Amino acid sequence: MFTKARLRLGVCVAVAVGLHLALFFGAYLPGIPAAPAVIDAVLTTLPRPAPLSETETAPPVATLDAPAEREPPAASPPPEAAPNAPPQQIAAPTPPVSPFAGRDVADLARAVAATATPTSEHALSRVRRLGRVAPPPGTDFAYYLASWRRKVERVGQLNYPREARAQGIVGSLRLLVTITPDGALDDVRVLETSGHPLLDDAALRIVRLAAPYAPFPPTMRATTDVLEIERTWRFLNSRLSS
Repeated sequence: MFTKARLRLGVCVAVAVGLHLALFFGAYLPGIPAAPAVIDAVLTTLPRPAPLSETETAPPVATLDAPAEREPPAASPPPEAAPNAPPQQIAAPTPPVSPFAGRDVADLARAVAATATPTSEHALSRVRRLGRVAPPPGTDFAYYLASWRRKVERVGQLNYPREARAQGIVGSLRLLVTITPDGALDDVRVLETSGHPLLDDAALRIVRLAAPYAPFPPTMRATTDVLEIERTWRFLNSRLSS
């Protein structure tokens, strides 16, 4: 390869030298016209690059149509915990402080008594029950109870259960009647049954039919907010007594 290149280069040099000698001698020899000026051109033939061997590869070429892609940077691994590091502890929420903390039983009792509504205590202390113990004669409670009993017996005679009269059913039961100061019926319930649902239902119905009752007189209102009347009812031979 190098021999051919050197041979070509030698030929080119010899030709160039010959041309210069001819021009030189032609310009100075008598009787020979001068040759026109000639622009020298020396062609040099560069050696061709040697072909790539089988083990060599062409370098990558980047083009505008297909730009070279950059590989994304590798993600850094998460930091590893130290082998002897203590585990992280989450702080527990602080429980609310009770307003009764550090107080003895007496203080708690006074606190509960202070928060109690006076209305409930006042109402409980002003409930009066009549029936088992007769009120003193001549008092407004005695007059009121007698008036209430007469009205109930009158309504009971007019509304005596027909089935009990026809079948001859008799019996007695105990009722609890609750009345408010304006004479309204607040509640009525059976404390002791007669053993006959017919008589129990008839007694409840008679008490409701007789309502409302007389309002409390001023002397009763001053001391009583709820009046309870506990009475025994007797259904005997088409007659009601209490």
